[in-house]
Amino acid sequence: MTLNVFSAIHGLTTNSLVQELHTASKEPPPPPTPQQVRPIVPAPPA
Repeated sequence: MTLNVFSAIHGLTTNSLVQELHTASKEPPPPPTPQQVRPIVPAPPA
């Protein structure tokens, strides 16, 4: 898909789409979400 087609689908001009992508590329990525880690519990003796 070309930029022209993509921008037309989303109601933008190619130039404004490129400007938005350029601006977004300068923003830092969002911080990663902390993953919840379950503690390791030993299995009960058999």
